[in-house]
Amino acid sequence: MRISRMPRTPWPSRGGPGAEHLDAVAAELNDRPRTTLDYDTPAQRVTTLLTTNQQQCCNDR
Repeated sequence: MRISRMPRTPWPSRGGPGAEHLDAVAAELNDRPRTTLDYDTPAQRVTTLLTTNQQQCCNDR
């Protein structure tokens, strides 16, 4: 039972931002330095974390 009685509108199948536009927005956001990351970009921080974890993992063996 629907309480609100508002008609449901389906998500439009066409229109809105395309995949290329969303990729461009994501790239712009990930290339922006963040003060909370000591002015690193998120991509730089992920790379640093991955290489640090890989080195620790390989040194433990």
